[in-house]
Amino acid sequence: RKESKAQKERIAALEDHTCQVCGFYQEYRNSFKKCWIINVDHIIDKAKGGGETLDNLWVLCPNCHAKKTYGVIKIDKQQKKVVDNRKEIQIRDNHLNW
Repeated sequence: RKESKAQKERIAALEDHTCQVCGFYQEYRNSFKKCWIINVDHIIDKAKGGGETLDNLWVLCPNCHAKKTYGVIKIDKQQKKVVDNRKEIQIRDNHLNW
């Protein structure tokens, strides 16, 4: 299960480099190109059988990524819902089609 940089870049572009949970958007320019402060993360972790498919990747800001890692944000992919601190939330969705 090799990570695909091209696939992650595609997901980031589909979501306009914007966090799907909170809407955070921050671009900057390094010496060579425009960049964004976002993470493309697995909805179902690779260790739990998740892959690199479009429906298993989403865009998170560093804060929401940490919240997911620590279990504050939980995803129920079967029921297509996201819970942040026990409250169901709507996510930005240009590619998951939830």
